[in-house]
Amino acid sequence: MQSEVNPITGGPRYTFAVGLALMLFYAFAMQCMSTVATVYRETKRIRYPLIQIFYMSGMAYLASLIAYQIFKP
Repeated sequence: MQSEVNPITGGPRYTFAVGLALMLFYAFAMQCMSTVATVYRETKRIRYPLIQIFYMSGMAYLASLIAYQIFKP
């Protein structure tokens, strides 16, 4: 990964900003589908798992976007 080069800029592809954005996305995103299935089984409604997925995905995207924009080279 250290030898990867961005063809547009000629610089490294994986910078500090990219690494931080990826870490934040994986920290906030809904990764456990068994949790979603359990929420569906407990509530007997698809509404709550969908809210959970969209909310956490949106929060993960927003956090990683903000971090990338702040720390981009």
